Amino acid sequence: MESRSSRARNSTAGSAASSSRKVRKSSKQSTSTLRAQSRAGKGSGESITTSTTASERISLRHTTLEREAEAESLASSCTSCILGALHVIDVGLGVACIVYGGMVHVVSAMATCISYGLLLVIGSIAGAIGYCSGGRSKRSPGLMVSAMAGFMISLMNVAAFVAILVSWDPFIDFLKDYQEALLLTEDSIETIQGMKIPLVIIFVVLACLEMYSGECDLAVVLLQAHLGAPLPDGSGKRLSYRINGHLAFWVTLLLLDVAWPRWVDIGRGKDTKSVLVFGRAPMTWLYDHYNTLAFVTILWAILLATYLYIKSFGKGLLLAVGGNSGSAPYDFFMGRELNPRWGSFDWKEFCELRPGLIGWMLLNLGMVSTQYERLGYVTGSMILINIFQGFYVWDALYQERAILTTMDITTDGFGFMLVFGDLAWVPFTYSLQARYLVDHDPLLPLSSLVFILCVNMIGYSIFRGANGQKDAFRRDPNSSEVSHLTYLQTKRGTKLLTSGWWGMARKINYTGDWIMGLSWCMLCGFDSIVPYFYAIYFAILLVHRSIRDDHMCREKYGEDWDKYKAIVPYRFIPGIV
Repeated sequence: MESRSSRARNSTAGSAASSSRKVRKSSKQSTSTLRAQSRAGKGSGESITTSTTASERISLRHTTLEREAEAESLASSCTSCILGALHVIDVGLGVACIVYGGMVHVVSAMATCISYGLLLVIGSIAGAIGYCSGGRSKRSPGLMVSAMAGFMISLMNVAAFVAILVSWDPFIDFLKDYQEALLLTEDSIETIQGMKIPLVIIFVVLACLEMYSGECDLAVVLLQAHLGAPLPDGSGKRLSYRINGHLAFWVTLLLLDVAWPRWVDIGRGKDTKSVLVFGRAPMTWLYDHYNTLAFVTILWAILLATYLYIKSFGKGLLLAVGGNSGSAPYDFFMGRELNPRWGSFDWKEFCELRPGLIGWMLLNLGMVSTQYERLGYVTGSMILINIFQGFYVWDALYQERAILTTMDITTDGFGFMLVFGDLAWVPFTYSLQARYLVDHDPLLPLSSLVFILCVNMIGYSIFRGANGQKDAFRRDPNSSEVSHLTYLQTKRGTKLLTSGWWGMARKINYTGDWIMGLSWCMLCGFDSIVPYFYAIYFAILLVHRSIRDDHMCREKYGEDWDKYKAIVPYRFIPGIV
């Protein structure tokens, strides 16, 4: 059957008119028939009325879709026209500034005009080339150039109207003092003097349009929308998610390095003043306030979980099966609502990785800074723990879209368990090794560090290889990357991998994850069991989760799951367990 949208795209004015005439004709016939049936005392008129209503509804849908398509096309054309006009205006204004700057005889005015003009021309041309070469493709370098050019020119226009507001009178005095050198007349100065408000409006409008242009391009490149797995309500609907976690990772580091606000005392004695400055963040602050940060984070997790629980009683929300038991404490812990959202902002997807993982990395940097402050150098174990865990965090954020097919997103509700785990448990528990090394570094020899490095690389290879293979197969089983793999076709229509990484063990990815965690603990030596808490806890967590997964899959697949376990008998380690 032809889709509704296809019919709308392929319809013409003639067919629309024909459909309209048919509907009117059908309506007249139905009315006549109803009258005849009413006179004859028949009761079948209801079905005819329903048929007529359905025909009218289809015609209305056609018309609505046609209008939406026309509106979308018109909006796209208007946007392109606006962007094109902006480039023309910027180039024209830039050339005019360059020409005028070359004619005046005041060095400061010459430098300002030529510099401003060159920036406008270069930015506009670079933006136009980037936009044309990039088209609307994702991750396009051309669109990134166009976006950055738009933002740069927007900032220049902002600076221009701020300068007008702040320094208008001195600017007019400057024009009067150097009237002849600036090639101006008294009339022209009077005209300029009365254009303060119009100039401000012009620069504000240009700044907004340039910002809009940059946002349009940047949205295509950075704010990429990915569809999640079909919702479990059987509707086939897929939620859209913004995947840019690794960019948030780098932006966070950048802001901490160049935009950390703090008060600094300058002067001596009575002349001491506190000045707000921006610059590199004092990372030791994170170590010094570790307990306070943990307390505040736990409190925030409780408040957020409470809000989400109350929100879950709203109308029309999709609830998680495991969090809708009727027991308030249990449902609060597990989470009632499956995908709590504010508009397009998804609470669960956002909290799943970003706050906890980035917070974990920042705490580790605080440990590095503290150790360096105390010892005057950073030890090999501390360097490796930050490299291992920093790369682990970046990799998870770079592969962010892979979580869209995990149980946390597709099955579990978002309650206190996940909220507390994502926001509080992850950063403050997973940074345990780095915190331990601040005061108890074992000063391992180079040979031990190399061995631990190899262990970590083995774990990562298993973890990333298995997860990447699973995610690729779920998205497209026929892709060249996984088309060679064998699988078990289930009665539900889904496919279970029986070769590759997943032919070795049913939870081989858990094994790789645990090996990486063990290597982190090994960097702390063997004098204390405290840093090995992570490896012990994580082993218990993974075993429990694998048992839960096995139970759910047995209910989901039935006999097919038993067949799968016969083909892949081992859970974690091939040939052992």
